[in-house]
Parts: sequence; C-alpha cells; structure tokens
Amino acid sequence: VYVKFNDERYYIKQVPSSSYSNTDVRYIHEATFVSEREILNNVYFFDVVTDDGADGKPVSNSTTFSFYGNIQEFASRLNHSFKYTMLDYSVVVDEGVTSENKMLSFSDQFIANVLQEIYNTYEIPYYFIGKEIHIGFAENEIDYVFKYGIKNSLLSINKNNSNYKIINRISGIGSAD
Repeated sequence: VYVKFNDERYYIKQVPSSSYSNTDVRYIHEATFVSEREILNNVYFFDVVTDDGADGKPVSNSTTFSFYGNIQEFASRLNHSFKYTMLDYSVVVDEGVTSENKMLSFSDQFIANVLQEIYNTYEIPYYFIGKEIHIGFAENEIDYVFKYGIKNSLLSINKNNSNYKIINRISGIGSAD
C-alpha cells in the first residue's frame, strides 16, 4: 500500500493503528508512511565505473575503494552503481556546476551516506525530483499548504525525526542578532 505526494511514493511499513476516543466520540487513526528513498539506506555503493571497463579505468566491483575525480566523475560512478544494483535512480549534474578534483574513499557505505559526500566533500548541495538526484542549487520551494482542522478531517500533524536522511541541507536567513 502506498500514497503518492508530488509524484513520489510513500509506503506503509506497519499496520496502521486505530482507537476510539470516548471524550469526543470519534476514531483516531495513525498511519506512518516511509519514503520510497528508504531503499537508499540499505543498498551498498559499488565501484562500478562502466559496464565493460572499456574506458581503461580500474573496476573492482567492490564496496571498498578510493578514487580521485571531480563531481561529474562522482555522478558517473553513482549512476553506474545504480545500474549495477538495479535501482531505478539517476544522478544529474545541473548545468554550470563544476568542482575541483578530490580524493574520496569508501568502505562498505550505503548510497544514502555516499550522497551526503556530495555536500561534505565537494560542498555542492543535491536535491531530488522524483527518482532523479540533481547536483546543484535548487530553486524550488515548497508551496503546498497543509490544511487541518475539523472541517478538513485532519486534527493534528506530528513529525518525528526518523527520516532525517531525506533532508540534506537547511539554511537560515536573518540578522547577526
């Protein structure tokens, strides 16, 4: 069972709970939806440069490796790893985004952790549009207004920080005070 929000799927991983409230004579239903991206927390990043190794770069198909390259090379390795692990994701470097060559080392890292290295090492943010991961600066802002209240059938919204890996950067704007 899943729901779609902004063309992304969210799945129910546990049976929703229901209870009856005697104080205001209504049922309370609780359902937790988990992002489809949760799979990125459970799949290893492999050293796959190309399908056949024809470009002369070393290929180990291992999860422990190092490489020296720029953000385009890193995105290429991520795309080949997605293809190797048969995940339906892709990485795109936005137009005009460049970086210096950097040395990176990985040892049994999951793809969600490896994605964070885009910002940690290259200092370039990334964002998702469906199953496409963009490396660059998002110009999109969330403009959907959640409505709640008795007329909209949603009485409260509680958020816990169990999906903390989905948010990759938060910036504040304000004065020096």
